[in-house]
Amino acid sequence: MNRPMQSSAVPVQLVSLLKMVLLAVGMCLLRGAVAWAGEADMAIPDLHKGTFTIAGRTITAWSLLAYGSSVIVGTLGISLYLRRQIRMLPAHESMLAVADIIYQTCKTYLVQQAKFLLLLFVMISMAMAYYFLVLQQETPKTLGLILLFSVIGMVGSYWVAAYGIRVNT
Repeated sequence: MNRPMQSSAVPVQLVSLLKMVLLAVGMCLLRGAVAWAGEADMAIPDLHKGTFTIAGRTITAWSLLAYGSSVIVGTLGISLYLRRQIRMLPAHESMLAVADIIYQTCKTYLVQQAKFLLLLFVMISMAMAYYFLVLQQETPKTLGLILLFSVIGMVGSYWVAAYGIRVNT
């Protein structure tokens, strides 16, 4: 007489346990090592000493930065030229009215976003001040430079967004 096979829950539980163990081991192996340093601890290299070889030519880091900056300025010039060309294109009055409504809506959103970002920046600046002045015992000059370049980055991003809104509406 053949007896029906009895299913056992043990292999299913064992497989589930094995999956959990493998997942835990995998997470431990993939986890990054703890670093006790921050961006403020990085040394700023001398750009005149660093060199790169590009297409068989050696170029200093300072020259590479200058060439990159000139590309950015050139791109800005082209962008402003194209904006002028777009403004000179003829458009139907109803299309201009719709574009103006979209522009005003986007501008209102951008102003609200700026207010929020300024409030957020004030809170982050207080945390940065505590971190750099109290915990890291940096000078106020260092904090001022960090905050200055943070503001420059934020203003640049805001300007790009405002420019994009104007060009696209």
